[in-house]
Amino acid sequence: MNSVPAGITAFSWTGSNNTSGTGALADVVTLNVGQAVVYTITIGVPANYTGNLTSTTNYSMGTNLVDPTPTCPSCSDTDTAAPTETLAADIVVTTTDGTPTFVPGYPLTYTITVTNNGDGPAQNVAVANNLLAAGFTDFTWSGNGASGTNANLSDTIDVLPAGETITYTITAVVPDTYAAATLTVQTTVTPADNTIPVNCTACTDVDNAAPANTLVLTTSNPIEYYDTATAHSTVYTVTIENTSTVDAVLTEVSFGFNAGSEVPFTWTSDAGAPGVSGPGATTVIHPVGTIPAGTTITFTITTSDWPAGFDDNITATASASSAAPGFTTICNSCADTDIPALADIVVTNTNGQTVYTPGQTVEYTLTVTNNGPAPAENVVVSYPAPAGVADLTWASSYGPSGTGTGVSDAIAELAPGATVVYTISYLVPAAQTGDLTTVAAITSDTADPAPACAACTDTDTAPVANIAVAKTLNSGATYTAGNNAIYTVTVTNQGPALAQNVVVEDLVPVGIAPATVNWYGTNGSTGTGNLTNTIASLAVNATVTYTITVPVPSGFDQDTDIVNTVTATSGTTDTDTANNTATH
Repeated sequence: MNSVPAGITAFSWTGSNNTSGTGALADVVTLNVGQAVVYTITIGVPANYTGNLTSTTNYSMGTNLVDPTPTCPSCSDTDTAAPTETLAADIVVTTTDGTPTFVPGYPLTYTITVTNNGDGPAQNVAVANNLLAAGFTDFTWSGNGASGTNANLSDTIDVLPAGETITYTITAVVPDTYAAATLTVQTTVTPADNTIPVNCTACTDVDNAAPANTLVLTTSNPIEYYDTATAHSTVYTVTIENTSTVDAVLTEVSFGFNAGSEVPFTWTSDAGAPGVSGPGATTVIHPVGTIPAGTTITFTITTSDWPAGFDDNITATASASSAAPGFTTICNSCADTDIPALADIVVTNTNGQTVYTPGQTVEYTLTVTNNGPAPAENVVVSYPAPAGVADLTWASSYGPSGTGTGVSDAIAELAPGATVVYTISYLVPAAQTGDLTTVAAITSDTADPAPACAACTDTDTAPVANIAVAKTLNSGATYTAGNNAIYTVTVTNQGPALAQNVVVEDLVPVGIAPATVNWYGTNGSTGTGNLTNTIASLAVNATVTYTITVPVPSGFDQDTDIVNTVTATSGTTDTDTANNTATH
């Protein structure tokens, strides 16, 4: 007898004597000398099971029998819970516009980063921002493949892997009528799992109103990303506005580029008639004179060409100073940075295994990440199904999904640092042979400096196993006419992969009447005559044992050997066929 352990609801058993049942094992058998019955008990352990798992077998015998060694140290088996590895996410959020002051009527650019500093993924992370509550009415935002206009940032990051960052950008114009002394913009981040810590010490950005006597300096050009394949020049605009009610004396304006990005330039200005223009190398110092209250001076700077192949960031910086006491120069945007239009798209395609099993479902994870520095535009993902597969299904972390013979998806824009994860599954054909290879192909309208993609390909080899057969006679090497010759056959899969459709055959020896021979296996099979049995699947290191009872006729010639041979073949490639046959 073997009772169902406490907390277990799924319990079934089979015996090599062709008995079986669900619930507690209870069986009555008659055992001849040297005979054994093997019971296999299958237990389903609940996901929430805690503590040790103990299975105990008890037995008793008829009252006229005595067991000389009644103790049974092996009658009880105890398993402890396997250790589990806890992977936890740790989210850190920042919100900043890069300036401590604001000026009504001028733009601000906020950058919001959501980073997972943990060692496990975070799922369904909700990101929100309060620009409407802060008083903004003219703004746009983008990030994580989403965007919005004049509506608060509200987005959900489906999966934020460990070590990954999602960046959002908000471009907003401070209302002309904004009169408060401070301007506060706050971001809230809420993961679906509220046990995940969120470090929000930098979630809020606070700017103070600019002083009354202020010169506001802005540097800009109409591009953000430039084409590295061709030579290009850029036209910059530098504006200086006197926002106060008194005139200011502007002593000089400087303009130049970061080291390594210098090119000659010329400039014109509306500060004076007929205006001032001239060539420049990397810096120009330009006296202007008086800027009347409430007026703006504009400089237009035209550069020479940066050569084709140039791929560094280009930062143009302007500065201005005033001789008037009490004036402050505010950099609304003193520097403008152009980034090479390059997107480093990194792809991995894996199913976490190296060997496939025909007839079983396989699942792949395809990650597409843009390591920047620029957004990747029109990222086309192609993932054809292997030959013979028509039931492939896929889903992406940003919404789209499909069913059919492969993945064909276009991501309109993949921001720097953003990742899209595809989950792809299909049934491996039962007749699959040879390598099983899947290849992802990724293209983008944005140039990629490293387009090679070794991790786009995942190859699983065909399963191989080593089926080993052994055969013994319970009485040793001799038989006795008129008695049963009992053979034990063991069929073992020595791996490394699951063996499928293992066919076991053992023909009745010459001189023995087939109808008198009986056999049974520990897999529940039984029969009369020739042993012919197919094991649908045999796990690595698993064994099926067959017991064959051969009644030797009383008149059998004892000078004749009884030759008995068993063979085993498998639908899975066998690495060593020399041990597939055993003869006794």
